[in-house]
Parts: sequence; C-alpha cells; structure tokens
Amino acid sequence: VEELEKRNLLRPDAVVIADNVLKPGAPLFLWRMVAGGGWTTRIFSVPEFAMPAEDWVSVSVRQGPTSRRTGASAPPSDLL
Repeated sequence: VEELEKRNLLRPDAVVIADNVLKPGAPLFLWRMVAGGGWTTRIFSVPEFAMPAEDWVSVSVRQGPTSRRTGASAPPSDLL
C-alpha cells in the first residue's frame, strides 16, 4: 500500500481488503491502516478456513490524496 501511495496510484475512496491479518498476521500493515493516517478501517472477525480458529479481515477506505495525515506518528519499534 505504501508503494502504491508513493507512486500516486490510489485515488481517494480506494478500498483495500486484506485477509489473514491476525493469523499469520500483519501488524505493521494494520498499524499503518488504523493509526498511520489517511484511511478509515474496519476489522471483521471471521472463522479461519478449514480450522476452528478466528482470523481477521480488514477493509480500509482511503480518505484523501496523502498517505499520512499531519501529526501521524511512526509505528512502534516492535512492529518494525
């Protein structure tokens, strides 16, 4: 997503849907979409395919032409 934003390839209102963000997990991606600015994100709990386990799907909508809003902080070091 960051590379697409750098190249200005995402329009406002672009939708990004990501599966398996809990298992195996995508903590840096989720941080960027939830706390990094520029996106409105909802996370849905779903059953993992063919397993008795929970997973998450995130649905994010881009809010504007910039990837990060003014004042957005850097991700926590443990996510890097």
